[in-house]
Amino acid sequence: MKVVNKIYLTLFSKWFEITVLVFFNVLSVPVILSKWSTEEYGIWLLIQIVYGILYLPNMSLAEYVYNENFKKGKNNKKSVFLNIFSALPFAIINSILIILLLLVDKHFLFSNNLLNIPKFFSKDWNLILIIFSIVILFTSSIVNFLNQYLRLSGYYPHFSWLNTLRRITLMIVPLILIFFFNFDLFNSIISLAAIDIIYYLINYFIIF
Repeated sequence: MKVVNKIYLTLFSKWFEITVLVFFNVLSVPVILSKWSTEEYGIWLLIQIVYGILYLPNMSLAEYVYNENFKKGKNNKKSVFLNIFSALPFAIINSILIILLLLVDKHFLFSNNLLNIPKFFSKDWNLILIIFSIVILFTSSIVNFLNQYLRLSGYYPHFSWLNTLRRITLMIVPLILIFFFNFDLFNSIISLAAIDIIYYLINYFIIF
């Protein structure tokens, strides 16, 4: 594939992703609020914010390692793989520590009190955090490092489109399940976890 084609393919995937996500973000508010209470919708948003904060170190580390490897280039394979497999244990350990902290939190309810989670959603809140953290441990905490050499080797547009499809699916599928099948907060989050598992299994397949 020519370099110009790769640039346009990647650019189109990003613009397509932005357009679709903006549309469905606007649509999601009335759709979800027609089925859920404002408290339930607030927790839905809060879960996404909390995960963004908890796994910011992992995402930042993966981005830093990719930038360092980009400077080295795909031909410096030994150095690139050394960077990847040196950073990978830190991401895994960080994910394990987050799971352990969330297990402690489940017992002492620190986050519940700090974020003023309603008692009715308290049990679901803690369970959702733990389930999603376990999924992340075996998915993005590993794959975001393993796919770096392929991205450097000219497969960046492929991963860009794959990630675009993931984000769009994560937006559309819960809306369908909530509106047509009356999924509650817990089951909707589980559907997100299932989508991510499928997405990262495809990633593993491509990598290996």
